[in-house]
Amino acid sequence: MKSLTSIFASSAMTLALCIQPAAGAAAQNANDVFEEDFPIVDVATSEITSRLAELEKAFWICDYIVTTYGVDGSPVTSCGEAYEELKRAKFNGDFDELVAWWGVNKAEQHAALNRADVAETNSESTETGEYPDSI
Repeated sequence: MKSLTSIFASSAMTLALCIQPAAGAAAQNANDVFEEDFPIVDVATSEITSRLAELEKAFWICDYIVTTYGVDGSPVTSCGEAYEELKRAKFNGDFDELVAWWGVNKAEQHAALNRADVAETNSESTETGEYPDSI
């Protein structure tokens, strides 16, 4: 006669062997459904991409201000920090790569910033009734 312990152990093993494939399939199905509704987002990659975009934006604004209004018109410390961090994060500290990238993108970025600058100046002129110095 089998002991209760051996019967329980045998039944538990049989039950586990029967349930495991079904549970695995159910878990996989639940995982698939979950990913459809809530796709996995690599938060680290998303944050890095967002940070690089912010650094690039700060860099181009600084570059535009310095080019257009001179060094006196720029927040020198913040601009220097943005430049150094962008060089490190995007170009692994390689100055020559940064300069090559800058040369390729400068005209387009400055044109976009100029349009925004002009639109802001025109908006301020309309609000205050004043005309820009350039007129």
